[in-house]
Amino acid sequence: MRTALRSFIRIATTVAVSLVAVAVTAQTVLDSPELYAGEKTLYEAAKKEGMVVSFDTGPTWANWAAEFAAFKKRYPEVEIVYNDIGSGATVVALDKARNRPQADTAYYFAASGIDAVSAFVVNTKLVKNVPQSWADLLKPEYKNTIVYLDPRSTGVGQVVAFAANFGMGGDMNNLQPGLDYFAKLHQSGNVLRVLGTTPYAQFVKGEIPIWISYENDGLKAKYTDGLGDAVAVVIPKEASAAAPYAISLVEKGPNPSAGKLWLNFIMSDMGQGIFAQGFVRPSVPGVKLPDNVADKLPAAPQVRPLRRQRERNDR
Repeated sequence: MRTALRSFIRIATTVAVSLVAVAVTAQTVLDSPELYAGEKTLYEAAKKEGMVVSFDTGPTWANWAAEFAAFKKRYPEVEIVYNDIGSGATVVALDKARNRPQADTAYYFAASGIDAVSAFVVNTKLVKNVPQSWADLLKPEYKNTIVYLDPRSTGVGQVVAFAANFGMGGDMNNLQPGLDYFAKLHQSGNVLRVLGTTPYAQFVKGEIPIWISYENDGLKAKYTDGLGDAVAVVIPKEASAAAPYAISLVEKGPNPSAGKLWLNFIMSDMGQGIFAQGFVRPSVPGVKLPDNVADKLPAAPQVRPLRRQRERNDR
């Protein structure tokens, strides 16, 4: 299974990520009720450390910019330092520095703080007929139009690869349909580029016809950045995949109390609600999507959560 997965990720290729900032109304922890028992005591300990180092939480993805702002307002004496190096690079960096870790927390494709769904994000000014399926992407009319992120280096790319595999009839134990599909897609000449970093800015500028990414990228472009009807967000009709993303505390990190404070905030109802405003789907049970967000998310009964696929395989 692991050999096949490595082969799949090596041969298949890519999508991307970015997201939205919202107005933040959080009060400081000292001026408001605790989000959880012991929050104020933990803040006092975190103040002595003064900062938290958060790996792979770039501000344009999953509404991290709004999370940073809300955290800083609630805990004004704890600074946030972050980077945006990608899931694969994060794992490598953590492994290399395991004896003297630099990070307090790390965020990556795993299980699970939010769920993100693979989708086609289409510029309708550049694409006359919006593709509705993985099969449609193979049509000659889409030559040199498709962009996605590299699954060898990005969690987003891996999820797109799994989504295509599911769409072609594969599953976590049968990756060949996905491998065959990506071979056909590249042979068709329809792939414009495979990238290592998110091309959100290029998409908004009108430089990318079809971007296989997460639905939140398209919804952000459509509703937050003003593209409106010039953007179509399509969950492929055969099947897609929902990516579980995790944030974890780094063992022996330099600022353990601040790391716990940051992690607890993200997983609180307040933190999960901020994610929801960025058009990603919170995975913490009981967190209700705001009406103005829920109304905009595509219905997606064909989506298969990778987390559940793994659970079935583990039994």
